[in-house]
Amino acid sequence: MDFPLLIFSRSCRGIPVFSLDIPARFQAIGEELCTGRYDVVSLQEVWSQYVYEEMVSQVQDVLPYHHYFYSGWHGSGLCVFSRYPIIGSHQHRFTLNGFPHKPHHPDWYGGKMAGLCQVRHPGAEINIYVTHTHTEYNHENDKDKAHRVSQAFELSQFIRHTGQCADVNILAGDLNNQPFELGLKIIQSNTGMEDAWLTAEHRNAEDSGLTWNLDDNNFTCYPDYPPCRYDYVLYKGSARCRVKCVHCETTMHKVPGKPFNYSDHEGVVAHLELE
Repeated sequence: MDFPLLIFSRSCRGIPVFSLDIPARFQAIGEELCTGRYDVVSLQEVWSQYVYEEMVSQVQDVLPYHHYFYSGWHGSGLCVFSRYPIIGSHQHRFTLNGFPHKPHHPDWYGGKMAGLCQVRHPGAEINIYVTHTHTEYNHENDKDKAHRVSQAFELSQFIRHTGQCADVNILAGDLNNQPFELGLKIIQSNTGMEDAWLTAEHRNAEDSGLTWNLDDNNFTCYPDYPPCRYDYVLYKGSARCRVKCVHCETTMHKVPGKPFNYSDHEGVVAHLELE
């Protein structure tokens, strides 16, 4: 018997004080989640306990199970919502995490990490991994690349050693690595995970798959830097449960009726099928 599984991932740009239009944008994100389309939701940059609790209340009828990963000074920003029971959780804080003398870079203060939620789906025991690796602040002189590579390796080891007993492993998050970069290659090589965007049986021909720095996004602030694909859904099945990606797309661009986008990143949706 085949079981569908719809995974949604979004980096939400929710830094208190610094990020614009937080109440309206998160209200709109919650309204989309309330449609009941999604089985598991991975959110990044939810850096306000109040905003998180408001979203919990907003989506509780369709996504009743949830977990927030606490880390650092103001939280990791990572949380998971699920249609199915979350029966366990674990987390690993990255060893290299930016620098404390750069308060305008929240990576160190947020305690960047990898989070795991164990989800009991009717068709399988699923490990859902969420992360948001170190941001690339300077594209011409990237002094933080070593931190992202280190985080990618630690993330891959975390998945490799905690995912052995799961039927399915899924990573959904903002990896801040383009497909050709070393960090993503380490993650995929060390875990055996597949990229839902590349393996999808169906994709919209007009969808580029790019998720950050798009020209039509009002939060874009690097006009001289090309758009990138930073956000991913990666997956791996097992001998007990095979997985295929039926469809993958970017989603939730401009907030309906508003002059702003949901975030500086596009959302990613992967329609998986468990066999």
